[in-house]
Amino acid sequence: MARYTLHGIFASGPTYKVALMLRLTGTPFDYEHVDLRAGAHKADAFLVKNRYGQVPVLEEVMVEVLRSLERIRLTLTSETVR
Repeated sequence: MARYTLHGIFASGPTYKVALMLRLTGTPFDYEHVDLRAGAHKADAFLVKNRYGQVPVLEEVMVEVLRSLERIRLTLTSETVR
């Protein structure tokens, strides 16, 4: 699993530019296609990544892991307070 995930559409100029930068710097990344015609960019799961529903989105995996751990910590803390 790569440190970065690029969410986008292959025909997008901005997505291409981000992918090109990652390739030229030798940074490993995963690519996840966002189906704009099906409205995937307006789904709640994608709007968490980009509240405007635009592509591309470059997501750092460690940031997501840390956010998940923080949510778990907050949940456990709030349950012990009750």
